[in-house]
Amino acid sequence: MDALNGFCNSLFNILFYPIEGLGALVVLTLVSIVFMPLSMLFFKRFSSQKGIAAAKGQIKGHMIAIRIYQDDLAVVAKSIVMVLYYNFKYLFLNFAPFLPLMAPFVVVVAQLVIRFGFAPIPVEERDLSGMLAGQGTMIEVQFADDAKQDALGLTVNLPDGLTALSPLVPIPREGLAFMEVAATQAGAWDVEFALAGGETVTKRVVTGTMENVERIMQPERVNDFWMAWLWPAEDTFGANSSFERIVIAYPDRELAYMWDGAGGVFLMFLLVAFIIGGAAIKIFDIQI
Repeated sequence: MDALNGFCNSLFNILFYPIEGLGALVVLTLVSIVFMPLSMLFFKRFSSQKGIAAAKGQIKGHMIAIRIYQDDLAVVAKSIVMVLYYNFKYLFLNFAPFLPLMAPFVVVVAQLVIRFGFAPIPVEERDLSGMLAGQGTMIEVQFADDAKQDALGLTVNLPDGLTALSPLVPIPREGLAFMEVAATQAGAWDVEFALAGGETVTKRVVTGTMENVERIMQPERVNDFWMAWLWPAEDTFGANSSFERIVIAYPDRELAYMWDGAGGVFLMFLLVAFIIGGAAIKIFDIQI
């Protein structure tokens, strides 16, 4: 999975380089214009277009029969059964070809989210000694079920651009550890997490403003195959790692004309994709 994510990251870095500065809304629209017609052509090629059309025709025919012969209970009952049957057949004929499209859809959405869903941790200009609990950025470390006690031996080594606002708080019973930090310099930093047993991992953290060179912000580094689809920018920890997740509480990126954050990116892409997809269905005469 790490190799696939690495390839996708490099590919999207190249594809997004000329357009990334145009803003999230423009990029989401351009990506949808390319992605959805290709998806619809794939669907048309690998779906049973005749079968879908026939199932729709059968459903309409039996619905008409129910209307016409509403006083004949035998005909109505048979038609209801046939409507249900062809509905299931219709759904299967539509759903099966979409399954292979789920993987590229998740890849594209994940790349959009890590590039447009979050903002860097802002650099604090005020005296850190006057900051109250909860005003900084929380780092959460989650350990694997069989390594919860490793939380007691965790050490967090902060780079120059981050300063601890609270001591590291391990909760071995739940396999968690927390630390609150504040950004003091702009940049892209690697926070080091070391265990008493010798394992050491890092988590990338971006601080400053959106003008930073680093454009990818990923709140989580994970150790799960399925979650790695959603968070592709950093490698998984590995099969034998004690770490399950490391989470950095990035602020949501403010997005014009849409909800802020990752949810806004996802919903806007979905909305634009449906609009473009609807147009593609008409243009390419696709049965769906």
